Amino acid sequence: MVMAFIDLFKNTQNDEVEEELRGEIMKKLLAKYGRHFWIVSLSVTFYASYDFAYNEGDFFSILMLAVLTYVFFIERNGKLEE
Repeated sequence: MVMAFIDLFKNTQNDEVEEELRGEIMKKLLAKYGRHFWIVSLSVTFYASYDFAYNEGDFFSILMLAVLTYVFFIERNGKLEE
């Protein structure tokens, strides 16, 4: 019983450390490649367009993703005024 509690405590500490490391890695990744994040949104928009054309996709998804892609693009290129 005590050993199970110790193992649980060690795993909790490891999870907290791993979560902190993931947060630091994501910050570095966004600092380095954040300017080009709109490309990810653009690729999802293309997939939604394909899904709409050939399967059972909906137009609202395409519209929402296209607007999101545009906002990411103008925000990262410094053209968005707040």
